[in-house]
Amino acid sequence: DVELARRNRFSDVYVIYQPFTLQNNSPYNAPSSTSWTLGATVSVPVWDRNQGVIRRAQTNVEQTRLETRAQERVALSDVEDAYHEYVTTRKSVERMEQHVLPHARKVLDDNLKVYREGQAPFLSYLAAQRAYGDMVRQYRDMLVRHRRSMLDLNTAVGQRLLP
Repeated sequence: DVELARRNRFSDVYVIYQPFTLQNNSPYNAPSSTSWTLGATVSVPVWDRNQGVIRRAQTNVEQTRLETRAQERVALSDVEDAYHEYVTTRKSVERMEQHVLPHARKVLDDNLKVYREGQAPFLSYLAAQRAYGDMVRQYRDMLVRHRRSMLDLNTAVGQRLLP
């Protein structure tokens, strides 16, 4: 666009050719005459040499470069955010699998044992079962969040990296 604007500083040259021209001189009581014509028209820019259009094209180029850099920064930020979310959710899932769920299962099994021995009422076992169910639900929700973070990372990168 900048190069086109620079080349359009000068107008086009027009060549004119008339093979037959009749000059009617009968109102002046003179004989009429015929002729042919060849000419050229060129406009010479004195004040406006297309500087405004050239400057606008240069500004558009700069603006496009700035927008490209901004889009690159946004894409990089999206990838970094998706990666950090993936790492965070992976650590949370691992912690729940290694520590929280085994401990919750042990508490449930201990409550079942105490109930079977007759040392605790059935409602305490049901409360322990409800607490264990809540832990499993939290684990499931965290696993879903982790899978979504994998999808977000794949989407941010633009190809499949994770299952």
